[in-house]
Amino acid sequence: MGKTISTYTYKVKKHILDDKSPNQKTCLSIMVCENKIIGGYSNPDYEGADFSLVPAGGIYSLEGKNFEDIKNINYNAWRNDFIKKCQ
Repeated sequence: MGKTISTYTYKVKKHILDDKSPNQKTCLSIMVCENKIIGGYSNPDYEGADFSLVPAGGIYSLEGKNFEDIKNINYNAWRNDFIKKCQ
Protein backbone atom coordinates (compact mmCIF):
# COMPACT_ATOMS: atom_id res chain seq x y z
CA MET A 1 0.00 0.00 0.00
CA GLY A 2 1.09 3.52 -0.65
CA LYS A 3 3.22 2.58 -3.66
CA THR A 4 2.90 4.12 -7.10
CA ILE A 5 2.17 1.89 -10.08
CA SER A 6 3.06 3.39 -13.46
CA THR A 7 1.66 2.04 -16.71
CA TYR A 8 3.58 2.35 -19.97
CA THR A 9 1.75 1.64 -23.21
CA TYR A 10 3.39 0.79 -26.52
CA LYS A 11 1.95 0.07 -29.95
CA VAL A 12 3.46 -2.97 -31.59
CA LYS A 13 3.08 -4.99 -34.78
CA LYS A 14 3.32 -8.73 -35.41
CA HIS A 15 1.36 -9.59 -32.26
CA ILE A 16 -1.30 -12.29 -32.20
CA LEU A 17 -4.01 -9.63 -31.64
CA ASP A 18 -3.14 -7.55 -34.73
CA ASP A 19 -5.84 -9.30 -36.76
CA LYS A 20 -8.51 -8.05 -34.31
CA SER A 21 -7.45 -4.42 -34.88
CA PRO A 22 -8.57 -2.27 -37.83
CA ASN A 23 -5.08 -0.71 -37.61
CA GLN A 24 -3.29 -4.09 -37.60
CA LYS A 25 -1.53 -3.06 -34.37
CA THR A 26 -1.69 -4.09 -30.73
CA CYS A 27 -1.32 -1.97 -27.59
CA LEU A 28 0.85 -3.51 -24.87
CA SER A 29 0.61 -1.97 -21.41
CA ILE A 30 3.31 -2.74 -18.87
CA MET A 31 2.78 -1.99 -15.15
CA VAL A 32 5.86 -1.01 -13.15
CA CYS A 33 6.29 -0.48 -9.40
CA GLU A 34 9.62 0.47 -7.84
CA ASN A 35 11.41 -0.14 -11.16
CA LYS A 36 10.08 -3.71 -11.38
CA ILE A 37 7.59 -5.02 -13.94
CA ILE A 38 4.64 -6.33 -11.93
CA GLY A 39 2.19 -7.10 -14.73
CA GLY A 40 0.73 -6.10 -18.02
CA TYR A 41 -2.00 -6.58 -20.56
CA SER A 42 -2.69 -6.16 -24.26
CA ASN A 43 -5.57 -5.12 -26.47
CA PRO A 44 -6.14 -4.49 -30.17
CA ASP A 45 -5.41 -0.90 -31.27
CA TYR A 46 -8.65 0.91 -32.14
CA GLU A 47 -7.23 4.45 -32.38
CA GLY A 48 -9.12 6.43 -35.01
CA ALA A 49 -11.65 3.65 -35.56
CA ASP A 50 -15.41 4.06 -35.40
CA PHE A 51 -16.31 3.68 -31.72
CA SER A 52 -19.11 1.24 -32.63
CA LEU A 53 -16.42 -1.21 -33.81
CA VAL A 54 -14.82 -1.45 -30.38
CA PRO A 55 -16.05 -4.59 -28.58
CA ALA A 56 -16.86 -4.58 -24.87
CA GLY A 57 -14.06 -5.95 -22.73
CA GLY A 58 -11.21 -6.82 -24.99
CA ILE A 59 -8.37 -6.98 -22.48
CA TYR A 60 -5.92 -9.83 -22.93
CA SER A 61 -2.72 -11.10 -21.34
CA LEU A 62 0.53 -9.86 -22.84
CA GLU A 63 0.57 -13.08 -24.88
CA GLY A 64 -2.92 -12.36 -26.27
CA LYS A 65 -4.88 -14.84 -24.15
CA ASN A 66 -8.32 -13.90 -22.86
CA PHE A 67 -9.74 -14.66 -19.41
CA GLU A 68 -11.27 -17.95 -20.49
CA ASP A 69 -7.97 -19.12 -22.06
CA ILE A 70 -6.09 -18.42 -18.83
CA LYS A 71 -8.63 -19.63 -16.25
CA ASN A 72 -10.13 -22.42 -18.38
CA ILE A 73 -13.60 -21.37 -17.23
CA ASN A 74 -16.40 -19.30 -18.75
CA TYR A 75 -16.18 -15.70 -17.49
CA ASN A 76 -19.85 -15.50 -16.47
CA ALA A 77 -19.62 -18.77 -14.54
CA TRP A 78 -16.47 -17.55 -12.76
CA ARG A 79 -18.11 -14.19 -11.99
CA ASN A 80 -21.21 -15.82 -10.51
CA ASP A 81 -19.06 -18.08 -8.30
CA PHE A 82 -16.95 -15.10 -7.21
CA ILE A 83 -20.03 -13.07 -6.26
CA LYS A 84 -21.40 -15.99 -4.21
CA LYS A 85 -18.09 -16.27 -2.32
CA CYS A 86 -18.14 -12.57 -1.50
CA GLN A 87 -21.64 -12.56 -0.03
